[in-house]
Amino acid sequence: MMSIHSRSTAPIYHTAASGAVASDTRGGRSAQLALQLALVGLLLASAALGWSSTLVRSVPALERAFALAGLPVARRTPVLREVSSSVRGGVLVVTGKIVNPGDKPIGTPALRISVRAGDGREIYHWTAAAPNSRLGARQVVAFRAKLLDPPPNAVRVDVTFARTRS
Repeated sequence: MMSIHSRSTAPIYHTAASGAVASDTRGGRSAQLALQLALVGLLLASAALGWSSTLVRSVPALERAFALAGLPVARRTPVLREVSSSVRGGVLVVTGKIVNPGDKPIGTPALRISVRAGDGREIYHWTAAAPNSRLGARQVVAFRAKLLDPPPNAVRVDVTFARTRS
């Protein structure tokens, strides 16, 4: 059995350690306070108007700011978890879970599975239908996709959601 490194290429969020910025001038402290108040105002206004999920999609680091302010972010997109792959008997098998982290049902796009060479080049890709076209609130569904005779130079598998045409 051969193993190929797999991963979900969903956004990974890194948060930097937070800390107060020291300032030895009144102007610096005033500017910092004004910036913090503006950020809080933006968070409150966007939460009140239902824009929090849009802002977090555009600037993922804002999710932590919303959480610190005690404001919920309505997730409207599914998330991939526990993605793994292996080759057994000449068949590449990719498995994982699709999660709806939100409180409302959402549509589930097809999966785009990319096979890559050691230099990172995509050497093959295919789409696989999600097991369910819709996920209920907080629902988790397992997926499994197969590829007969994967390229011999494949070393990595990336799984994302296929883009939907608008």
